[in-house]
Amino acid sequence: MAPINEGNIVTNGHDASLMPEVGAKHERKSRETHWESYGCFNNYPSSLDFLASGRFFLLFMCMLIFSDAFNIGTLGGALTSLETRYELKASQLGLIESLYEAGNLIFVLFIVHYAGRQDNRRPLWIGIGALTMAIGTAIAFSPQFLFSAYNPDWKSGLTNQTAEPLTCLSDWTVESGFDQCGGEGQDNLRRENRLAYVIILCGEILVGVGWTPVMPLALSYIDDNVNTKSSAMFIGIIQSMFGVGTIFGFLTSAAVAQKWVDFYRAEVDENKMTPKNTLWVGAWWLGVAITSSMYFISSLPFFGFPRRLPGARKLDDSKNYFMLKRSESRVDDPEGDAPEDAKVVAEDTSSAKSFSLFALPASVWGLLSNPIYMFINISSFSEMAIIAGIVTFFPKYLETQFGLSPPQANFYMAVVPVPAVAIGSLLGGYLVKKLNLNAEGATKLALGCSVIALVGQIALLGIGCDSAGIGGVDTPYHNSRVPEFTDVKITSACNANCGCSSTDPEVVCGTDGITYFSACYAGCQDSLNGTFFNCSCVQGPDGVAGGSVQSGACPMDCHMLAPFLVIMFVIALVSSSEEIPQTMVTMRCVKKSDKSLSLGLRHVFTRVFGNIPAPLYYGAAIDATCRLWQMFCGVRGECWAYNLPDFRFAYMGVTVALKTVSAFSYVVTLVLLRRRTLKVPKGTSELEDGD
Repeated sequence: MAPINEGNIVTNGHDASLMPEVGAKHERKSRETHWESYGCFNNYPSSLDFLASGRFFLLFMCMLIFSDAFNIGTLGGALTSLETRYELKASQLGLIESLYEAGNLIFVLFIVHYAGRQDNRRPLWIGIGALTMAIGTAIAFSPQFLFSAYNPDWKSGLTNQTAEPLTCLSDWTVESGFDQCGGEGQDNLRRENRLAYVIILCGEILVGVGWTPVMPLALSYIDDNVNTKSSAMFIGIIQSMFGVGTIFGFLTSAAVAQKWVDFYRAEVDENKMTPKNTLWVGAWWLGVAITSSMYFISSLPFFGFPRRLPGARKLDDSKNYFMLKRSESRVDDPEGDAPEDAKVVAEDTSSAKSFSLFALPASVWGLLSNPIYMFINISSFSEMAIIAGIVTFFPKYLETQFGLSPPQANFYMAVVPVPAVAIGSLLGGYLVKKLNLNAEGATKLALGCSVIALVGQIALLGIGCDSAGIGGVDTPYHNSRVPEFTDVKITSACNANCGCSSTDPEVVCGTDGITYFSACYAGCQDSLNGTFFNCSCVQGPDGVAGGSVQSGACPMDCHMLAPFLVIMFVIALVSSSEEIPQTMVTMRCVKKSDKSLSLGLRHVFTRVFGNIPAPLYYGAAIDATCRLWQMFCGVRGECWAYNLPDFRFAYMGVTVALKTVSAFSYVVTLVLLRRRTLKVPKGTSELEDGD
């Protein structure tokens, strides 16, 4: 039996008065061990501890970012199919992208304020976000299975028939006995289209909500758990996944666009309906369904990551200011010179305080009153607005400006600007790490890239095609005057008595090199195996009316695609190189305790002023250049033909304006950095990184 002393009770050789302290230390040690162990639901198998490392977190983040970029590519490539399938305008397509971004804003400040604390499990919130995105994408493609199959002839009243272009004097309205603007069936189909569009919007909002915690928490988690030089490279690798994933997304979109939208429940006559047909709708939903499964798989690993990675406390706590002067670090961070133990205590005691919602306005105001932070964010949301506009409408731009088919446009999107984005992100991270840039150097790098991109965008204003060669729009019919912008008519003396349908084009190419909206509008009397003859509007080889036409648009007489793609590659490369130095300045010009919040507030800025409005005003600018709208029962549908020079100036002009704002903001940021009144004490230098 252990001896008992009245002065001090000793049990098993230990001072009983020390037991509570020993127990508290043991409990704290056990808690901190779990804080650095991989597992979930209070299960922390030691066999999985190797996953709790920066490299594995980087790997799983790359998987998640790849999935999101894949979603961007598949959705961007599907817009043309959605436009035809549900009769949408460019501005409505832009709203799909904008509401995705709007979903980001619903909880962003609360999440980064609460979940961004260092004692919180930031990876858990990332996993929840990814799972939410999986559900949102599943909702977005659900209209494909909730409503009836797509019938390309429903607007013309030729239900249950094949989509064959009608010739002149076919009297389709009389023979069918169908009132194209009336009938319960037509009303139901229009209601289905509207409801399907609303469901897609709701799904994209939910995807946006899920994306909210991903980047702010991931970047701050990496920066807190990885040494300074490596964190820039890690972030560069993650950002490059946006390019890699988007490549595969657009390639997948190009592949599924070749497959009929209802291949699993309805057959299509391939002799009469092919991807070259304007009424063709590819299997847009298939790419979105793949994305949903990728989001789900990507979400799972994050539920096991710990609050902090092993060894994170050994990192130099002053790394937050390696881009600023040492003297500035002392002023900006009152805890900069505190002993390590004091920092740990302050960190633990401040976590509860940071969770208080009453502290949020003061923290936000502190960031808003930081001029460097504000101007670097102006450049950030300007760049994001450009990205949103380019990604949303670039395939449509290629289709319209250069006469490419949707699969071709998606392919070029995947192999030209998107790889440049991936390379540029890696290049930006590499340069920041290799050159060990401070805030001023990083801003100079971003400014240089922005100026190069601006020059390229200005050059693109003059690179494009000037005419699509469409009869009655930008090319006159035989013996007709050249149509003016305000005088566009696809009906002429040669087809006035043909009774042509004005609901959807079935474009054909005449022997005179002019594209006509249909064989009927070409005035064709006869047809055989897809070729139409005796066309009164088409000039034959002998110069006399009565030529023939073939299905499909005529090739555009324009050879500007190659130089356009080369310049676009350079622009995408240098623009994406801005992202990493821009992000590092954002995180390092604020207090360490405000790092997650600074990224979250930047998230708000880029959505409110960049990603959300950009597709809307890009779409509105594009719609303003439309020369001929589809009109059905008095309702305007999709655009049939654009004024190509106006389209180019509107699309690229908006981009040039945004890029100018970005470059100007970098200049102001650089001036502010140089005008700092704090001087570096003699004998000090830029803070070194602690590996």
